[in-house]
Amino acid sequence: MILCEGKLVTVKDLYHVALNMAFDTSDPLDVFSVRVALLQRRQSMGSWAKSHGILRATMHNALTGRRRGPHSRSIVKTIRRELGL
Repeated sequence: MILCEGKLVTVKDLYHVALNMAFDTSDPLDVFSVRVALLQRRQSMGSWAKSHGILRATMHNALTGRRRGPHSRSIVKTIRRELGL
């Protein structure tokens, strides 16, 4: 156990923090701005996700930063590219 900012943490916890920091964590997109951009194209988030073979919940979690794995990062990158955000 290590004392970090007044709290006792394990080495395992510090490892996971360092591992998460190592990922490319570009700023998560604002879900509202994505929704607006899709609605301007007359498309919903669900229909966009279905047309790209992903679940809408996965898309939402990738946009908000709850999921930060390689698949989620590719989803966010695709959205940025297609919608120009």
